[in-house]
Amino acid sequence: MFDPSDEFYDPEFATCRLSLDGAFDAKVEIRKPFDIGIPLLHAEGYFASPFILDILDRSAVVSDRPDIILEIDFPLIGKIKNLSFGEIVKLLQKALIFLVGDRNSGDSVESCSGGLLGKEIFGLNIFTYKIPILGFSVCDFAGFLQIVVDAIDQLVNDCSECEDPDAPKSTFTLLETKLRTLLQDTVGGTPSVDFVPSSDEIRSSLELDLTMQWTFQEATQLNIDLASILEGMDLDEDLLNIVKGIIAVEGQGRIEVSGSLSFTLGIGLEYEKATETIIPYFKGITGITVTFSTYANAIFQASIGPLTASVDLRGEIDNYGEPLSISIGLDPDTNYYISSNRSLTRNGFQRVQNVGALGDEIEVTIKGQMKAEIYAVYLNGLGDAYLNIHISDINNLIQGKPGAVAL
Repeated sequence: MFDPSDEFYDPEFATCRLSLDGAFDAKVEIRKPFDIGIPLLHAEGYFASPFILDILDRSAVVSDRPDIILEIDFPLIGKIKNLSFGEIVKLLQKALIFLVGDRNSGDSVESCSGGLLGKEIFGLNIFTYKIPILGFSVCDFAGFLQIVVDAIDQLVNDCSECEDPDAPKSTFTLLETKLRTLLQDTVGGTPSVDFVPSSDEIRSSLELDLTMQWTFQEATQLNIDLASILEGMDLDEDLLNIVKGIIAVEGQGRIEVSGSLSFTLGIGLEYEKATETIIPYFKGITGITVTFSTYANAIFQASIGPLTASVDLRGEIDNYGEPLSISIGLDPDTNYYISSNRSLTRNGFQRVQNVGALGDEIEVTIKGQMKAEIYAVYLNGLGDAYLNIHISDINNLIQGKPGAVAL
């Protein structure tokens, strides 16, 4: 009777269909990434439509499943069911534009030319600005951030639902697992990935806080450029010749730099219950902090005018016993809606038109000092020269304030 190839097969000989409808109760446990510390919750469910199953259809019996709607009142979670894996991934993609800039136009982590990495103040790109006296830039150590860029690129490439709304939906648990896996690296970076849900009568929000931190200790080339930092000072001509002439032509010119780089990205999606709209935003915690300190002790030969001298340089960069720090990011007390809707208002939030406009909200904080002692002895026995240079606040030097350099 069940075999269509049988000569006695008659599909109308017998039929048997099962129709199910109704409602039911259930208990639900909340698991990671929503670790909100609450016990099992009561849930109510029902069939989205009556479930009809042909009992005599063996394949249907094995594969068909009812479409069930489960309604749960999650404390702190609310209408987060209206948010999706794909929307978070799309917002992460926008975060790359904020961090790196337009990669289609050549911006990259390596060049520090766009986005947060390309931020300028007083006409200077802070990441590519050469640290006075010792001659290296923060961009020399920004390569760690390529791990974040590669991880988000991989998420975007794997996100079928980002392009196809009918594609199978992924869970936030999978997103957390993927991010942690992709951000693991071989240079000591430790990822922190946290989802933070919240909900009230007006809105439900889901935030993603991502933090990476690296420590480094590297040897780098000593590139002395005293003339540029002393430009504009009223110097004696002989002294100016000495300063301009201290250019390492041979000998030891390496220094050890130790420090840390941390990157924090905070993004969120807000579901407004009244309008049933989803609004993306960046959190004010988003930014980069680099700290480092170094002590240089280099000996080399230099050309000072027509003469040659043996130069002994001792340089130090710190923040009066603490590492020098450079922080570039948003205002930590403000979150930023990315929206063209001018009517958006909320305490602690500010609206910007797009991710590009978010760059205008970047703040830069630099705390540190630099000092160097230079002792030059002319090789022909004509004498010697001694310079003591102190920059008590690097901010004053960047802004070109008078008295920024003490000589």
